[in-house]
Amino acid sequence: DDPVPIRSLRSGVPYELNRLVLSMLGKDPALRPSFLELQEALGRVEPFASEDLAVSFPPNAITEVRALRRR
Repeated sequence: DDPVPIRSLRSGVPYELNRLVLSMLGKDPALRPSFLELQEALGRVEPFASEDLAVSFPPNAITEVRALRRR
């Protein structure tokens, strides 16, 4: 089965984040984004992140991703 798009569950999720999550859940590992592609995609999503979206993630998820991006 194909993964359910998160926008179908929560309409406020930015389109780019929806696309990123679907690409990460792809069945073929070769088609999943690399770490650099993930970093770039998160950079495109971050300006659209809201407090409402942030509470959807585990408490430290946003901080941990930002720390990874700085490496």
